[in-house]
Amino acid sequence: MLSPDEITSLLGVSPTKSQPAQPRPEGVRDVPSGWFLSSEGVLDSRDVRRHIDWIINQVGDRTGGFDSIRRAGGRADISCFWRAASFHGGPSIWPHQMTVLGSLGLELWFDVYLGGE
Repeated sequence: MLSPDEITSLLGVSPTKSQPAQPRPEGVRDVPSGWFLSSEGVLDSRDVRRHIDWIINQVGDRTGGFDSIRRAGGRADISCFWRAASFHGGPSIWPHQMTVLGSLGLELWFDVYLGGE
């Protein structure tokens, strides 16, 4: 498994948060290393597409870096927090964003909360 510093080197961008791997006693699952890049506090937009564009601008040309992370046993994905003001509608992303995320092998998932601010 790669350290956060190794991931930073592969992707060429610093994380907004990271955690080193933490070994645990025998029989208890180790805490893996983590490398996180967040647009929270960087963008003032409720449109998830703006936040995905920001992420793409940071790592969109790092296909080799993501491939190396996966070869080393790591995984990479994008999680978007989304709070619905009502019980209809939802986030959407543009086709070019899907193309870039797909070329990077990145899964996109939404952490959805329904009903109000």
